[in-house]
Amino acid sequence: MATALRERDDPAARQIAHTVKGVAANLGATALAEAASRLENTLQAGQPSDADLDLFRRTLAETVTLIRGLPTTRRSVAADHAAPMEAAIPGSAELVERLRVLLQAGDGEAIDVVQAHRASLQRLLGAVSFRTMESELERFAFEAAAAVLEAATPAAPALTTPASGDSP
Repeated sequence: MATALRERDDPAARQIAHTVKGVAANLGATALAEAASRLENTLQAGQPSDADLDLFRRTLAETVTLIRGLPTTRRSVAADHAAPMEAAIPGSAELVERLRVLLQAGDGEAIDVVQAHRASLQRLLGAVSFRTMESELERFAFEAAAAVLEAATPAAPALTTPASGDSP
């Protein structure tokens, strides 16, 4: 957000505010969703105010602090580096392709897709790759997230299709 505003890239700043608003609403972080909505509206009107930006930054920082304070499930290092699930997940190729297209386009809908299909993507990509991709998306680094997806999917057996003549 700071980079978009500093570079006077209003469309990017509006997209970030819009994406944060949606993610915050999905998480139930209403204060952040409201602050992001206010900022999005003032950016849309071409009148971004320091007060709205300060409210957005402060509320975002508070929300991130609260989220980081939530308890997490600890897993063993071996489990985190386990190979992706070998059994095919129905629709996995389509899911990965949709996500790939959204990430390459820098479309904020990619965040919604990741959240909606979290369990399937964790199984497909493996826990470490999924968390890395998710971290990149939190920074709105869509190209980096796409690179993680690309690196993780060639090895995912669920995404391969049998060669002709391989049918039983």
